[in-house]
Amino acid sequence: MTEKQETLIYIEEHDTTEAKFMSRNFVDKQVKTRVFLNALGAELIIKFINSEGIKTENLHNVHSISRITEKYDISDIMLPNAHIDVRVIFDEDKIFVPKSHFENSILPDFYAILKITKNTKAVEFLGFIKPEDIDKTKQNEYYYFTEKEQLSPTQDFSNVIKNYNRNLQDNITEEELIIGRELAVLLNDHALSEEQEKLFLKLLISSDKLRENVLEFDNFETLAYSTVAIMEERKQAQAQPQAAINEFISDIKEGLDKEEEEEEEEENRAADKTLTEEPTNEISEDMIAEEHIDKDFLDEDLQPDSVEHKIEETALTDQPADEDNPLTEPELSSMKENSSDELTLDDDFADFDTGFDLSDTATK
Repeated sequence: MTEKQETLIYIEEHDTTEAKFMSRNFVDKQVKTRVFLNALGAELIIKFINSEGIKTENLHNVHSISRITEKYDISDIMLPNAHIDVRVIFDEDKIFVPKSHFENSILPDFYAILKITKNTKAVEFLGFIKPEDIDKTKQNEYYYFTEKEQLSPTQDFSNVIKNYNRNLQDNITEEELIIGRELAVLLNDHALSEEQEKLFLKLLISSDKLRENVLEFDNFETLAYSTVAIMEERKQAQAQPQAAINEFISDIKEGLDKEEEEEEEEENRAADKTLTEEPTNEISEDMIAEEHIDKDFLDEDLQPDSVEHKIEETALTDQPADEDNPLTEPELSSMKENSSDELTLDDDFADFDTGFDLSDTATK
């Protein structure tokens, strides 16, 4: 029906950005991929018809409603005068359209068929087809398949769209508009029956105003969800370094507590050692050397007679040989009396080093 088309539509960054935005909140991988491709296809056909002089401002498309696109394979472009659905394929021998479109009264006026190139940098606009021209003999559980030869040529697409006449603005009553809004709330709560869902889809296709109202509500819900998700991500991101900080502080506290326990144990051991050691009046060799004490003097019994003997010896040896002893007998008697007093070394030990270096302990 048509020759091989050479019409390419290049995929630009803003096209993929919009598609990623549309699919960002879906967890299921298959749904996420489908939504991404459908959003990308719609963006590329909008870009194409814009280049052909067809206005696309202020469009309210059904595939922009997250609850709808999550369940239905839909990539609609709701022009004021025509309803287009875009099919993005990878193999021109497998051109498919969803059965759900026929079953739920959401059939477009035209299907635009795009094939992604091997380098994924562009799509080839293969052509377009009306739903009634699709051969329904080739099918599986979810899709009808058609042949490339059945497509109308790409060159005719713009003129056909421009001259098509279908009112897709507001073909419902005010009462139906209110019903549509109520059904949108039920859809968001997953509380729609099968019949209510079909009615809701039919109303959406028939009213631009209802699509606008539902999109506003959907965007609010999506924004709220995204805000909560972002806050949770930030909270988790902040919790990770905070946990590291808390662990670091805990380690420091544990180290300080351990040092305090060691210091306390050391002090207790020192105190116990002081209490258990028996006092001694023994004088070491070092002390004798340091204080220049006469060792022979200390070896004698500290009795008055011995002291008298030593005093007499010292007095005699300290005097010059050719001089008489200047000490008189009364002075010697006085020395004898004083020698009987008890000897003490308290003054010598007053500043004695205890053997404990407290400087390290103090700086810990």
